[in-house]
This record gives sequence, structure tokens and C-alpha cells, in this order.
Amino acid sequence: MDLPDVLQEQLLVLPREPLGPMTTLGVGGPAPFVIEPRTRGELILTVRELASAGLPFRMLGGGSNLLIGDEGVSEIVVRTTRMGNIYHHGEREHALRA
Repeated sequence: MDLPDVLQEQLLVLPREPLGPMTTLGVGGPAPFVIEPRTRGELILTVRELASAGLPFRMLGGGSNLLIGDEGVSEIVVRTTRMGNIYHHGEREHALRA
């Protein structure tokens, strides 16, 4: 599986990264790639490029209440822990916070 060049050039990409240390239970095998966007723009770029390339991916936050098998996962993992809060200014200020 090959990532789009723009992701490898502009983002933190970890190949064959074990997922266990990224979960509170501490178990789990690798993902082909873990991408760690730091900003909302990097997250948008990541999702857009992966979707455009037809590459399957999963989102990973803090990794609590998550059990990953020793064989790992076949999808690319987009880990959001390096990002700050994301706010959406809609009808009410801070209507969405993720």
C-alpha cells in the first residue's frame, strides 16, 4: 500500500507502527501507516487524500476502550491526539467541540 506523496511529504507518517502503545489497554499489532495530523487543515488534507486515493482508513483518538488484535489492522490509522480542539461556530458559539 502506497500513500499519496503529499501526505508523506507534509505530515507525520509512521510506517508499520504498533497500535498497542496508542491504547489504554496497551495491546495491539501494527497498522500499515499511522498518520498524525497536528491541525484541522492537516486532518482535512489527510482525509481528502486518502479518500481520493481509495485507501481505507480508521480514526483513532485517545485509544480508550479499544482492543486491537495482535495481527493489527489492514487500514491506515489517522490518530488525532496531536491536534488541539476543533470548534465549529454555528448557530451557537462553540456548538461543536471535538
